[in-house]
Amino acid sequence: MLGAYEPVGMVVLIEDGKKTILSNSVLYESKEDRDGVLTSGMEKGLEISYDRFARNIGFDLKKQNFLILFRNKQIIRKNSILI
Repeated sequence: MLGAYEPVGMVVLIEDGKKTILSNSVLYESKEDRDGVLTSGMEKGLEISYDRFARNIGFDLKKQNFLILFRNKQIIRKNSILI
């Protein structure tokens, strides 16, 4: 799993008319590191974090989900959100 290397994360907000697209990307040192994170259960923590973020901006995430996970360049779970 992750050693001394720190993953690099980037969040981008893009204006699209009256909506904003939120894109979150993380770059890992290796495929093994990435796969280890994907199988660690981090998805639940990420869901909690985004739910808290949505509440802070007054958006109801219970109506929409917005998590996209990739493994080996294939989408393994996909939902989208425009805020």
